[in-house]
Amino acid sequence: MKRLLVICFMITALLVFLVFPKESSIESYHGIENEMSSIEITIEGEVIFPGSYTFFYSPTYEDVIDIAGGLLDDADITSINMRKYITQNLTIHIPSKTKEETQINVLININEASFSELLEIPYMTETKAANLIIYREAHGAFSSIDDLINVKYIGAATLEKIRPYITI
Repeated sequence: MKRLLVICFMITALLVFLVFPKESSIESYHGIENEMSSIEITIEGEVIFPGSYTFFYSPTYEDVIDIAGGLLDDADITSINMRKYITQNLTIHIPSKTKEETQINVLININEASFSELLEIPYMTETKAANLIIYREAHGAFSSIDDLINVKYIGAATLEKIRPYITI
């Protein structure tokens, strides 16, 4: 009888160590909460509720427009890919069909943009985008748009051409 009790106790102790988590695994789980990132998107122009919205996932342009209450009747979305995912903070401008507007649809944040997102900027070549990323990683975030003049292959003429399409 004692032998049976000792065996049952040993099996129970072994199962307790296998089933219940250790404290270190609980701490690493709580660390995940702090790594959650957000995307801040500002939408303006021909939408019902223009403003800034925060997302904790990568929304599509269609998702952002839905959150902003939808489009007004005069909205022109012919230049916007509604199914494209947004992976960085940016400003979206929905132009009007009837008004002549000179504003840009999307401003790319050069401190957060990936290589493929930089290539969407008019006048930006693969070489210039690659050098921009290399410079950004070596020297840190740009403090102003004028700092781009220090990037190899981006001169004064290129800087003035891309200035309307970028932000910090």
